[in-house]
Amino acid sequence: MALVDASSQTPDPPRFEGEAGTIAAVLMRGTVIGDLWLVANHDALAEFPEILRAGLPVIFFDEVEHLRDKSPADLQTLGIVKTVFPTARVLQ
Repeated sequence: MALVDASSQTPDPPRFEGEAGTIAAVLMRGTVIGDLWLVANHDALAEFPEILRAGLPVIFFDEVEHLRDKSPADLQTLGIVKTVFPTARVLQ
């Protein structure tokens, strides 16, 4: 099950750029989890506090691999937890 359905994404989603134009965060809409921020690392959260103010779940780049084989129900549960605890880490 994919986290993102490619047809649900807008061509140019809102994003923040870090040093040297690298992507620090991208707003993903319509994922299995719901709308969320895909964020490079905790430094991006410190640099762009509006990400946390948005009240959406935060998925870090290095967590995506852990989400690969999760069921839709598992991903939706993760979304609920991440909404309450946005910077909680996915460990498995």
